[in-house]
Amino acid sequence: MNRIASRRWWLLWSLGLTVAAGCTLPHIGVPTRTPAPVTSGLIARGTPHVTPFFHQDSGQPGPTVLIIGGIHGNEPAGAEAAGQIRYWRITRGKLVVVPRANPPALAANTRGIPGKPTAVANLNRNFPRMDHPDDAPRGPIAEALWEFVCDLRPDWVLDLHEGYDFHTASKSSVGSSIIHFDDEETNRYVERMLEAVNAEVTEPEKRLASVPRGPVNGGLVRAAITHLQARGMIIETTWKEQPLSLRTRQHRLMVHRILADLDMITHGPEVRPPVFVSHGSAPPADGRLHVALYDGPGTSGEGVPNISAIIRGMPEATVTLVGPADLRDRPLAAFSAVVFPGGSARAQGQAIGEEAREHIREFVRGGGGYVGICAGAYLGTCRVEHYLSMVRAYHYSPWQRGRQRVDIELTEYGRDVLGLADRPGPFDVRYANGPLFFHEDGLVPDLDLPPFEVIAHFRSPARYKGQVQEMMVDTPAIVSAAFGGGRCILISPHPESDDHLWWLVEQSLRWVAHRESSPARQRVVLAPRQADLAATAH
Repeated sequence: MNRIASRRWWLLWSLGLTVAAGCTLPHIGVPTRTPAPVTSGLIARGTPHVTPFFHQDSGQPGPTVLIIGGIHGNEPAGAEAAGQIRYWRITRGKLVVVPRANPPALAANTRGIPGKPTAVANLNRNFPRMDHPDDAPRGPIAEALWEFVCDLRPDWVLDLHEGYDFHTASKSSVGSSIIHFDDEETNRYVERMLEAVNAEVTEPEKRLASVPRGPVNGGLVRAAITHLQARGMIIETTWKEQPLSLRTRQHRLMVHRILADLDMITHGPEVRPPVFVSHGSAPPADGRLHVALYDGPGTSGEGVPNISAIIRGMPEATVTLVGPADLRDRPLAAFSAVVFPGGSARAQGQAIGEEAREHIREFVRGGGGYVGICAGAYLGTCRVEHYLSMVRAYHYSPWQRGRQRVDIELTEYGRDVLGLADRPGPFDVRYANGPLFFHEDGLVPDLDLPPFEVIAHFRSPARYKGQVQEMMVDTPAIVSAAFGGGRCILISPHPESDDHLWWLVEQSLRWVAHRESSPARQRVVLAPRQADLAATAH
């Protein structure tokens, strides 16, 4: 049996495997739970380029739609969106998703395949060209993907990409556009997709546009159109000035619109964690700790990437980035906990708006978890209009209190919450103008909230404009509180900035998600105290 025939036999066999109770994909390291009739398999099996695909057959006549993400490794929104879209449920036809088409480039965050010569590094130039009928794909990743697409013979190919600028403002970039051939049927779908996504774009120069010059020659979409008579398009977002959650959402909105117009889908384009759950208030169905991490306006610094890394390192957890529009869609019922990182609490609260703030309160009140770090800790308190008012605490003013390393010390209650058998002494952590918590003292008498509990105290002060902020010493640095049936932890300093303190964020997430029995990391490493550096750190 020759290689292509063998490959086709394996593909047909793998597409016939129904994943009923979940299958383990060793290359991604965690079980994938998907209800029938979704099947999964591997492309480029046995090579360093192995990547999963997911095939959903509705059992009803209809088109076969192939969605590809991650062909360019420095364009993560496409891979992120495809990874969420694969959990959508269709009502007719077939939906096939390859979320991470170029694993080596995604891992390296590079546009091209690492270590490859320039001539073949760009995966989206390595497929058969339209002016060469007998052209062959170049390189092992392109060869494996092209064999897969040829065996599948899709009716539509949607390739998810990102650009460096907005095409509407700068014609030198194809970011924020749909690249397609100028034919009547495709144009009709593109117009509807742009209408759906631009309904949420308020700045004219950032509106998404049609680019009807056709997908690039040598690219996967162009090859499928030319050699397989498929229809297709390249869907581009823009990474400039836009968080990952927004770009991912824009991909979802456009893909959802075309699937709906193809009569393949009836539910909405809302964000979902990597497990299928029913709508409503059903908790995650697979027993894992699914965390929604806010990355919209009001965030800053390395908080989002650091917290993402922490959660991805937890063997039982997943992380999904969410923005203001996502939160207004009421997605949190499918999650275990939500995290708001550092930045500006007022900007975060204003960006998400009262509707989303109430959705967050409803989620926690119903048993969900909330972790706020620095700005996210401010956001959880009360007495400010745009805050969540879930923890009966107010914070000391004026706001500026300094940026440096300070000492904190866990209380006995804090050691119990964080699952620490031994009592650690004071340890140092980065501090950057986080809140100083005080019990609400009757300034808001109608708040029906229990008092907070102290997990850790500040044991050394920061400095601001050369002045030692003595009021910090012995005030709460980390607090917890119940809110309805849920739990909150508010962390004033930044443990996510130091990998040896990541255990504090991990255990906070486990506690707010009611996972105290989950195994903690075996090691808890506390850095040496750096009180001698405190006066000069900034």
